Amino acid sequence: MSPASYLTAPPRVAAASVPKAHRYDDSVPWWTIVALAVFGGVALSSGVVLLLVAVRTARTAADARRLLAGATTGLMVDLEEMQERLARVQERRSRLERSVDALERSQRKVDVLLWALRDVRTVFTRARGAVPRK
Repeated sequence: MSPASYLTAPPRVAAASVPKAHRYDDSVPWWTIVALAVFGGVALSSGVVLLLVAVRTARTAADARRLLAGATTGLMVDLEEMQERLARVQERRSRLERSVDALERSQRKVDVLLWALRDVRTVFTRARGAVPRK
């Protein structure tokens, strides 16, 4: 080797001073395995609880939907009956309004006749006062 190659080449004793590549062969501490097991158990049990809550909520929603459907059906029947009653009430109201109009016309006629009767009575009363009595 040339003297310049000694400057670029690593020393022969470098192999002893450079640490070997350390492989991760060490064993995992027991508390790490326990912690992972506890985490897995909690995650699994949380998933099961979440699934049970979801199923219960779905059942409750289905029950509520059925209950509301039954109540809505009853309300629809009641609403149809009320619409029929309202139609009958409107018919009766129109008949009543016609009757009230006829009654008002009759009242005006009676008022005119009463006015005429008072006028005739006044004329007869004056004429009777003009006639001498015994």
